Amino acid sequence: MHVESAKVPLPLSTQSTEQPAPAAQSVPEFTADSFDNRPGAEILATRLNTFNENISAILNAKKSETEKTGTEKPDTEGLDASDIALMCKNFTSAFNLDDILVEESSQLKAIQILLTLTNCHDINSLKAFANSKLHENPDNQDACQKLKDSANKDNNNPITIPPGYCGITSQNFSFFRDQLMNSFIDSQFSEANFDKEQKDQLKDALRMAKMQIAGNTGIGNFKESITFDQFDREQVSKLTGSLIYPRQKLCADNLAKEIMALQQQLFDSDSGLIDMLGNNEDITKLLQGNQPYHLKQLLARQGADNRATLTNDAALLVSFVARNSIFADEFAKLGINPENLTHLAKAHSILNHGQADEQKELSNEIAAKGLKDSDDFTRTFFKSETANKYKAEPPFARIALWLAESNQSG
Repeated sequence: MHVESAKVPLPLSTQSTEQPAPAAQSVPEFTADSFDNRPGAEILATRLNTFNENISAILNAKKSETEKTGTEKPDTEGLDASDIALMCKNFTSAFNLDDILVEESSQLKAIQILLTLTNCHDINSLKAFANSKLHENPDNQDACQKLKDSANKDNNNPITIPPGYCGITSQNFSFFRDQLMNSFIDSQFSEANFDKEQKDQLKDALRMAKMQIAGNTGIGNFKESITFDQFDREQVSKLTGSLIYPRQKLCADNLAKEIMALQQQLFDSDSGLIDMLGNNEDITKLLQGNQPYHLKQLLARQGADNRATLTNDAALLVSFVARNSIFADEFAKLGINPENLTHLAKAHSILNHGQADEQKELSNEIAAKGLKDSDDFTRTFFKSETANKYKAEPPFARIALWLAESNQSG
C-alpha cells in the first residue's frame, strides 16, 4: 500500500488577505565569484538569477498589464504576489523559523536557495512548491512528483571542477550542494542580523526540506519532540513514519505499519529480500573471490542481537538499490514498495547518526544532526577509492564492493 501524504492537510495558513506582498526589488546578479568559484558555483549562480527573474515577473505581473516590452515574459498565471507572500509565511511556519526569518526578504532568500539547490527554480516549480508542496491536497501528487524528478536530475548532473580542486572523485552537482548552501547563507544572511546558532538552524531546516522535496514526502519539522522508553523495532517503525511525515500523523501511522513489515524481512537472514540483495547479479557484479560471502555475512548480521536499525553500511546499500528502477520486477515479486524501502533506509541512517537510541528522543535537532551526518557518510563513499575506480558502474554495485571489502578487512 502506498501512503499518500496528500490526503492529510498540513496545518498551514490558507488565507493571505492580511499578508502584505513582498515588493519587487532590483537585485544584483550572482556570478561564480559570488561563491568563490567553488565546484557548482556557476550552475548555482545561473539558477539564482533565473529564480530572481521569475519572482520579479510574478511580483510585477499586474503592475502594467498593457505594457509592451518586446520581451517574452514567463507565464505567471496561477501565482501572484499574494501567493508568494503566503508561500514565504507557510514555509517559515512549517520549519519553526518564525523567530529567525522575521522579514519577508529573508524568508524569500531561504526559499530561493532551497529551490535552486533542488533544481526547482523555474516558474512551474515555483507554482508547484507554493500551491502543492506547502498545501497538501488530494490533487497535488503529480506536481510534487515533478519537483522530486527535477531535484533528482542533479544526481547525474555533471559539472566542471575548477582548477585548484584536487582529489575530488565526484563531478555531480548534488555532491556539492551542502557547501554551496553554506556559502550562500554566510554571504546573504549577515552576521549583524543572524548569529551562528540561527544560521545553523536555518541550514538544518533547508537540509530537511531538500530531502523532503527529493523524496516527495511530507514537508516541515516536528511541532514537538518525540520521546520514548524503548528503542525497539516497533518504536523505530513509528519514528520512521514520523521522520517521513513530520506533521501528518495519519500518514506517519500508516507508513509505520508498512515499515514494520519491511523490517521483518531485512532482519531475517533467510528472507527473500536479503537473498536478493546478496545474490542479485547486478548488485554483486564487481564482487570476486570471497567478497560475495562477506557481503552476505554483513547482510545476515542485521538481525543479530535483536537490533532495531540497519547498520549505516547496509542502509546505504538498501537505499541505492531501492531507488533504482531495474529492480522493480524483483521488488514486485517480493511484494515490496521500493519507495517505502528508500524511506526505511534513510530513516534508519538518520536515527543511527543522530544517536536517537541513546537520547531516548527524536527532536528536530537530533533529526538534523542525523541527516547531516548521514549525508556526510554517503559522501564518504563517493570519495572512496572504490567509488572513483569503478565510477562507470552504478552506485549500488560500487557500494556492494565497498561494503564487502570493508567487511572482509574488518
